Amino acid sequence: MVKEVLHETGLPAHCLVLELTESALTSAEHLIVNHCQTLVQTGVRLFIDDFATGYSSLRHLKQLAVSGLKIDRGFLRDVTHNAEDTAIASAIIALARGLDLEVIAEGVENQTQLDFLLDHDCRLVQGRLLGAPMPAAELKIGTPPLLVC
Repeated sequence: MVKEVLHETGLPAHCLVLELTESALTSAEHLIVNHCQTLVQTGVRLFIDDFATGYSSLRHLKQLAVSGLKIDRGFLRDVTHNAEDTAIASAIIALARGLDLEVIAEGVENQTQLDFLLDHDCRLVQGRLLGAPMPAAELKIGTPPLLVC
């Protein structure tokens, strides 16, 4: 279905990023790995969403040829006040960098969180600090995405 949509829309495969939750990866793992490998071969980029919130298997990073990891908002909420959150967020960023993966932080709500991420070389963020969620109909086409680079 993804290949058909790419063909119908003319969207280059490398412009499509699909997010997979860790829980999705643990159910019917063999089937999912095969489908993911096919998508990656077409150029689609895969990110593991909410990394380290469920059953984390580092094997998935290798098997699926993922393009990146997404840090769950739960690790950022108190990242500058909670040593465990600081350690986990730092470790996820370091792991991603060590494997030459992109890393996106979700749920960035304040400048302190953003400063922490920038200090740790995480330049892709999502969250209310940049803009509130909105219905697709209200999104202005052609507006550049809000990313910190």
